[in-house]
Amino acid sequence: MNPMGSYTTICDCGTVLAGVTKRRRYCSPTCRLRAFRKRQREQAAQRAPALTAPGPAAPRPPLAPAAQLAVSLLEMHAAASTLRTLYPRLQPPHAWRTEKFSDVVFDALAEYFPEALP
Repeated sequence: MNPMGSYTTICDCGTVLAGVTKRRRYCSPTCRLRAFRKRQREQAAQRAPALTAPGPAAPRPPLAPAAQLAVSLLEMHAAASTLRTLYPRLQPPHAWRTEKFSDVVFDALAEYFPEALP
């Protein structure tokens, strides 16, 4: 406190608050709200459990080629199924191509890998 009875304070934003008789801590409601939110974030961070990144996953042994083929064929079947359900909702320039492509994929899977179809 200076001899005149007023205080000199510095706001969190760096603004000097001089010549006020009441001890103010913030220069504006915006600074007061910013400090309040900062305190809330800090308190929430202290209450929340520390999130740690999991360690590296153990390397998986590579799949046998036959298993890789089976996985790929199932993924291709799933993609063709998605295309088949999607094409009625597409615009005409894309709808007919999507329908034909899904038909070609299903036909190829049925002809060359009939045992792989679900």
